[in-house]
Amino acid sequence: MTILDLRFRFRAVLAVVLLATSLLLLGCGERVTYVDKFDGNSTITWILEADELGRAQLEGGQLQFNIPGAGVARYARADGVTVGNFVAEVEVTQQAGSTNAGYGMLFRLQDTESFYRFNVTGNGYYMVEKRTAGGDWLRLTNDWQQTSLLLTGLNNRNLLKVEARGANLGFSINGFEVFSIDDNTYASGGIALNAGTFDQGGLVVAFDNFTLETR
Repeated sequence: MTILDLRFRFRAVLAVVLLATSLLLLGCGERVTYVDKFDGNSTITWILEADELGRAQLEGGQLQFNIPGAGVARYARADGVTVGNFVAEVEVTQQAGSTNAGYGMLFRLQDTESFYRFNVTGNGYYMVEKRTAGGDWLRLTNDWQQTSLLLTGLNNRNLLKVEARGANLGFSINGFEVFSIDDNTYASGGIALNAGTFDQGGLVVAFDNFTLETR
C-alpha cells in the first residue's frame, strides 16, 4: 500500500466521522440557555399579570408577586419562549402572608387554560397537576404531598427544579427529586412563574436566579 493510498483512506474515514458527528449534533438540536437574575441584565422579557387583586412586578432585583386578595392566582410568562425538552430552576422565597399559599412554575403552556403546574407551599407541601383545555384540573401527585425538604415559614429560600424530556417529567426541591411521572398530554409550550392564595390574602413571594436550558 502506497502513501497515497493511506492518505486517501484516512481522508475517507475522516469524512465519515465528520458526517456522523454533524448528524448527531443535528439530531440533538441546539441547546439554548436563558438566565434571569432580575437585575436588569435579563435574557428574558416577562409578561406580568397584574390588577387590583394581585400583581407580578420586578422589585428589588427579584420577580415579586403581591397578592392582597384571597383565592387569587397570578403569573409571569416568559415572552416568546417555547420549549419541549428542558431543565428549569428558580429560587423562591415567601416574604409575607399565610404559609398556606402556593407558588412555583407553570410549563408547556398552550394558553392560559392548558399547562402543567409544579407548586409548593410555605408550610411544607408540594403538588404537580395539569390543566386541560376545558379548564379542568387533574392532579398528577396524590393531592398535596408533605416534604421535609422544603424550608418552611417566611424568608426562607427554596430551589425548585423541573426537568422535562419527552413524556418524562421530573420535579426536585433543594437538589432532591421528589416526584416523576410520564405524561404526554403537552409536548411543548411556554413557561411561567406563578403564585396564588387560598383562603387568606396578603401573600408576597419573590423569585430569583431563574435558569432555563433547552435540551
